[in-house]
Amino acid sequence: MLMRIVQLPFGAETTHPVLDAIVLLRGLYRRHAYLLPDGVNIRLGRA
Repeated sequence: MLMRIVQLPFGAETTHPVLDAIVLLRGLYRRHAYLLPDGVNIRLGRA
């Protein structure tokens, strides 16, 4: 289900950490990599 969600055409007028994460996941799924590489830091939620 997550693979289908990241294929949706999300967009924003400014940078957003959720969209950054979706872009990262799209690339990983495209390469059939189903684990996050070491050192990936996705900041979600309140700072």
